[in-house]
Amino acid sequence: MVPESSDKEVINRAVRKAWVRLIPFLLIALILYNFDKASFTFAIPDMETSLRLTPFIAGLAAGIFFFGYLTFSIPGTYLTQKRGVKLLLPVWIVGFGVFATLTGYVQNAVELLVIRYLVGFFEGPFAPSITYFISTWFPREQRALAMSLYLLGIPISGIIGSPIQGWLVEFYGWRFMFIALGVPTIILGLLAFFYLTERPNDAKWLSDDEKRALLNRLLEERKSIETVTGGYSISRAVRDWRTITLAIYYFFAALNFAGIFVWMPTILYLASKLGLYYIGWILGGVWFVVLVVMVVWGRHSDRTGERFNHVGVGVIISLIGALMTYLFPTNVLILAIGLSLIIIGTMMGISPFWALITQLFTGAASATVIALIDWVGNVGSFTGPTIFGYFEGLTGNFILVYLTTFVFYIIALALLYTVKYMAEKRR
Repeated sequence: MVPESSDKEVINRAVRKAWVRLIPFLLIALILYNFDKASFTFAIPDMETSLRLTPFIAGLAAGIFFFGYLTFSIPGTYLTQKRGVKLLLPVWIVGFGVFATLTGYVQNAVELLVIRYLVGFFEGPFAPSITYFISTWFPREQRALAMSLYLLGIPISGIIGSPIQGWLVEFYGWRFMFIALGVPTIILGLLAFFYLTERPNDAKWLSDDEKRALLNRLLEERKSIETVTGGYSISRAVRDWRTITLAIYYFFAALNFAGIFVWMPTILYLASKLGLYYIGWILGGVWFVVLVVMVVWGRHSDRTGERFNHVGVGVIISLIGALMTYLFPTNVLILAIGLSLIIIGTMMGISPFWALITQLFTGAASATVIALIDWVGNVGSFTGPTIFGYFEGLTGNFILVYLTTFVFYIIALALLYTVKYMAEKRR
């Protein structure tokens, strides 16, 4: 029998190889995925003029992307779990790359709404499929770090993308920006089919010992989860009180984050009168802070094995940021800091949150719950930009937006700790 310490060394070696082989590619895919979302936020001021959009329609165009996402995220993720990441993930990437590029050719509001819906449709299965994919490769004790390394694509896309997007819009126009940033996504999607490895036992870059040790560890994890959950079926996992409560939590968190993310460049543009090029550099700095915090916080969550408080601290930071924006809406410096804290606080809790979700269920039940919670979150992501745009059009300012954000973070925090309290009580 192989000693346990030796097995652990072999598992760690296999995981390191998986990090090197898989995470950089997934990270690049996430960077390009987020380029599209951020590109639209930079395009809003000029789009409103050239396409004659009202603030409500601009918000709807941002939100309808998430409605497309909702349409296909659960069935698409289920298909990916059944047919394989290697086969279907490239389809999703190429699909949203094509329609992101076509955004640069729209001539009116109707075309814009249709194209943005289709971008969201193909992006729907992307993120939950990768979350599930990571759970099939990385054991629980390394999973939050693996998620953190992959999710670094979000702040990196902000650090790199914000200055580039601001520069492209300022000097070449929003149409050229969508085309220039959409084409690389199509190329990456085509490469994904040849590059990705479905499961550890398919990996030619792992030794037989590494495959065996890693697969055994993942199988032990799955059995231990099924012992606790009784091997939940999909329908039972979806109806579980933890799934429902965490999905509602994620709705409010995603609503706030998406609403602020979409409107932040416009808020700073109107409040400061700086050009979008300079605002791009400001946002790049914010995303650099997010990058550092995500790595440190994700590693700390893995090291301690704690998830709930690592999510909760992030929500509290976002809550403080929302309060700052409401109390000081005309102070540009405090407003910028408050908006930044909303982004930073939400992002630092992302990888511990998804690591928590992957510890609740296994197999198809896990993939479906991930997709369901992601789906509900995207209802929030559709709602946030739309109602925030409506509030701005109704009042002529963003004060009601800041108040709404503050209240919704209080609700989200209460829901999160309700799950923690109830889970501890039932032990």
